[in-house]
Amino acid sequence: MRDRSPQFTMVWHPDGTQPVLYSQFWTFLLDVKTNQVYELPLGEYNPEVMDITPWPLEAQWSPDERYLAFITTDSTNLPFRRTELTILDMETGEHRTLSPGPDIEPGRHYVTGMAWLPDSRYLVVLGDIRTTETGSEKECLFIVNAFTGEFKQILPVHEFGGGSWIMQLAWDPTGSLLAVNCPTPEEGRMCIISVNPNSFQEK
Repeated sequence: MRDRSPQFTMVWHPDGTQPVLYSQFWTFLLDVKTNQVYELPLGEYNPEVMDITPWPLEAQWSPDERYLAFITTDSTNLPFRRTELTILDMETGEHRTLSPGPDIEPGRHYVTGMAWLPDSRYLVVLGDIRTTETGSEKECLFIVNAFTGEFKQILPVHEFGGGSWIMQLAWDPTGSLLAVNCPTPEEGRMCIISVNPNSFQEK
């Protein structure tokens, strides 16, 4: 597969010096000052349960530049078997892969959106929690601690429609408003959720 020509997506480091380029075959960090390229590991290949080494569908730097968060999959074709949240600590090189939502079926779980809080310690992610009788996906929000890997569901009484994959969440600069893609079968919609940023801080 590495002989094929990949189509890369790119996300820039907040200081503008290190873009991350990612595709189904590679994930690279490019230092534009030194012109050096580094391959970023996102997981080990297990041929018994994977089609391919985990690769990113979306990537986001944390605001403090320490972490890279990815929505990853180990499938090669649609429909993907699963998608997960992978957090790479750029200081230590350690990574952890999480699946905040439940298994829809054994081995099938999906993370479909992510967004960093301004404090760089937490992310909010969208995860599938069930499939309706008509086959549509229902998602809920989870808060994830990037440092510990702990997560919990928030707003458990609210389900979101699941209109697309990736780029479904966005914070305002203060971290007090969260925009969520929440379409209905009839129309596209965006939900705005008011958040108290201090409620996520550990006591």
